[in-house]
Amino acid sequence: MNCRMDTKRKILLALGLRFEDKDYVFPPNHGSPARDNGGFDPAATH
Repeated sequence: MNCRMDTKRKILLALGLRFEDKDYVFPPNHGSPARDNGGFDPAATH
């Protein structure tokens, strides 16, 4: 398991969730990695 997956697993456990719930907390990325802004909406900061 890579570091990123291990971190996600720890977050899920801290939330009292199971690994099977990972897509609820960490939705799969269906776009291009260059276009993915990690959920950050610049318009929401103003």
